[in-house]
Amino acid sequence: MIRTILALCGLAVVAVGAAWLAERPGTVVIAWPGYRIDTTAAFAVVAALLLMTASAALYRLWRWLRGGPARFGAASDADRRRRGYIALTQGLTAAAAGDGVRADRLAQRAEALLEDPQLTLLLKAQSAQLSDGERAAVPHFDAMLAFPETELLGLRGLVAQARQTGDANAALGYARRAYLLRPATPWALSALFDLEAAAGNWEAAEETLEPAVKAGGVEPQAAKRRKALARLGRAHTAEHVGETGEALRHAEASHALAPALVPAAVLLGRLALARRQPRKAAAAVKTTWARTPHPDLVQLYRGLNSQHPPEARLVRVEKLVSDNPANKESRIAVAEAAIEARAWATARRHLEAVADGDAEARVYHLMATLEETEHGDGPAAQVWRDRAKRAAPDAAWSCGACAAVAHQWQAHCSGCGAFDSLAWDAAAPQPLVLSENAVASEPADAPPPAQGLSVSVPSRNS
Repeated sequence: MIRTILALCGLAVVAVGAAWLAERPGTVVIAWPGYRIDTTAAFAVVAALLLMTASAALYRLWRWLRGGPARFGAASDADRRRRGYIALTQGLTAAAAGDGVRADRLAQRAEALLEDPQLTLLLKAQSAQLSDGERAAVPHFDAMLAFPETELLGLRGLVAQARQTGDANAALGYARRAYLLRPATPWALSALFDLEAAAGNWEAAEETLEPAVKAGGVEPQAAKRRKALARLGRAHTAEHVGETGEALRHAEASHALAPALVPAAVLLGRLALARRQPRKAAAAVKTTWARTPHPDLVQLYRGLNSQHPPEARLVRVEKLVSDNPANKESRIAVAEAAIEARAWATARRHLEAVADGDAEARVYHLMATLEETEHGDGPAAQVWRDRAKRAAPDAAWSCGACAAVAHQWQAHCSGCGAFDSLAWDAAAPQPLVLSENAVASEPADAPPPAQGLSVSVPSRNS
């Protein structure tokens, strides 16, 4: 609207000026050597305006012709970059589809067209991984470190590559650098925790948990579990160097964070018993038993009451399992104590409740012991032992990642290095049995096991 008004005002001014000149037809004389021009003032003004317009047009034409090569070069560069971006996009699509040969060809084309290594390094790394294996991508990830825009991405690739090849020290160094570069990056925090934990640096690992939760990389409940395991690791490390008070403090913290964590309760109970705090040890065992019944807890609890006669130990075991009486481990624990106390009816009642067709071998061994101690019946006991030979394997710590079986719980599986992967399996397969000294048999690409994390209470597995 304003432009329209201004245009109308301009036309009005021109019209008024033209009318004013028409009413005053003066004379303009132009004398040039040998020439004389006589004209009116209005014609002179129009001629001057036409001359200025022509001069402006010629000037613009001259500038356009002068800038022609630059415009042509810019258009050529724009078309080159357009084709480069198309090649880059197609290459990333090919890499995502697993077509390494096409991805590599398009990566080379994109690099030639764009002449910007920052844009093509990722595609070159991915195509190298697909075509020539993981190691071939390392130089490209290294090259990314030279550019601030791609440094974090390069570090992520190097961390993954180092972990895959089993170079834990290199992976930890790259993860620490990524954390310093971008402290709130979820993947860097998660990788740093895993690598610090694998190196036995439990305090450093624990320090990554709070930032990881804030960054959204770890769920609060998962972080709580990891913190409990980190405190358990710190407790074991402190015990190893003789700082039993510090070890007890960390074990208490681990147990408070994860009351169902059997290794924490066992370690807490053992440390408390060593410092002559049997009530604290008993409370830890009872708290965990209500959530996760386990033979190691029974063994520790029976050690707490070893000075009592068998009848009193039976009463105490029955009190221990009162929060979870129908559990298989509860019945086995009571049956063992009852056999020692010669309470045959109690032992038989609990064993018969679990001695079904899918029972573990240890149940049948207990039935054999019961027959021998109660009746002195060797043939009946042998029948139970024969059934034990055909029974399901005893429960054991089994890795959910590689199915390896360990004699003792560890934070990292000695077979595959997976963190917090051991679970008490009631029918554990036994393709591979690992002890805490099985480091020599580990695969070359497995990260080293965490130091000092095996619970020292012997397993009751047969």
